[in-house]
Amino acid sequence: MDTFNQFHHLLSEPKKIAAFSFDENGNVMDNETENQVFLNKNVLTKENVNIDLKKNYEFYEHKVDECKVFFRSNMLLDFYKRGNKKLKEGLMGSDFFITRGTLSALAGGKGETSLISWAFVLDGVIIISCDNSLNSTGSTIQSYGGLYFETTITSKDGDEAENLNRHANNWEQYKEVYNVDVSLTNGETIRVAYSCEIDAFDKNTMTPLEIKTQYLKNTQFTGGKIFGYNKSVTVGLQCMLGNIHEVVVGYKDEDNVVCKIKKYPVRDILKPSSIGVAITKCCYQLGRRLEYIKKLFLGKKNKGCFKIETFDFSKEFSTTYHPEIVPEVKKLFTEEFCDTFF
Repeated sequence: MDTFNQFHHLLSEPKKIAAFSFDENGNVMDNETENQVFLNKNVLTKENVNIDLKKNYEFYEHKVDECKVFFRSNMLLDFYKRGNKKLKEGLMGSDFFITRGTLSALAGGKGETSLISWAFVLDGVIIISCDNSLNSTGSTIQSYGGLYFETTITSKDGDEAENLNRHANNWEQYKEVYNVDVSLTNGETIRVAYSCEIDAFDKNTMTPLEIKTQYLKNTQFTGGKIFGYNKSVTVGLQCMLGNIHEVVVGYKDEDNVVCKIKKYPVRDILKPSSIGVAITKCCYQLGRRLEYIKKLFLGKKNKGCFKIETFDFSKEFSTTYHPEIVPEVKKLFTEEFCDTFF
C-alpha cells in the first residue's frame, strides 16, 4: 500500500522481526499468536450500537505499569537468547530498542504534557524505557474505556457478536516487533527496533487495525476531517510505525457510551497537507534526537544512563546523565533481567 510513501525517504517501511503473546504473569507464550484477535464481523454493520465504556469497571485491575515491566524485560531476554547471548544480533543489528509510544514521543508526535524515559546501553543497543510512574497518562477510567471497547468488538475468531460481559485486562496482549531505518541529516541511517501492540486484525485481509474512541461532539471538523489536528498527527504517526492502514473509531457520547462505529483508511487522516507536513517534521526530529542520544553515549563510552524528558508537539528536549545504572532504571525491569544484564 502507498499510504506512507511520502515519508519513506525519512523512515523506511517497518519490517517485522518478531511477535509475542503474553500470559497473565507477563511471560512469553510458546504460541506467539495466542493473543491475536480479529474485529468481529458484525461490528461495522450493526445498528443501534450501545456500548457503555464504564461497564464492568468494578472488576478491572489496573496493572499497566506492572505488565509493561514484564513485557519489556521478557522481550529483551528473548532477543538475547535468539542472538546466542548477543542482544544486537537478536535484534537484527538494531542501534535502539524502544516501544512505539515512546518512539512517537521522541518524534514529538504524542500528546503528553511531558514524558520521562531512561536510556542505557546493552551490547551496543541503546534501550529506552518510559517511566510511567512519572508521566501523566490520563485517568484510569479513560484508560479502561479504550481497553474495554477493544475487548468488546474483537474476538479470537472474529465471528462473535459484541460481548458486553467480557472483562478487560492489561496482560492479554499481542505485540509485534519491527525495525526501521531512520534517516539522518548526514545521509546515514540509524536502525531502531520497537515493540507495537496490535489492537486487532481484519480477518478478510489479515492486516492490522488501530482502534480508537472519539467523542461525538468532536465529529464536526471542517473539511470532513476524522480527528482534530493534534490527534491526526499522533494517530498518523502511530499507524505509520505500526504499518497500519485502517483505523476503527468508536464514537461516544458525554456518558462514555459508544453509539456509532466507523472504519477509515489512514490515508484519509493524512489528506490535509498540514498533517503530512507535521509528520514529516516529526520524522526529521526523530532522526536528530536519536543521533544526539547516540552521540551522548559515545561521549560516555556507553556507560551509565540518561534521563530523557520530552514534551508534547514540542522541540523541547532535556537529558540528565548518571554514571551508574540508577534504581529508577532497575525498577523498570524484572529481577531476572537485572541479574542478567546489570
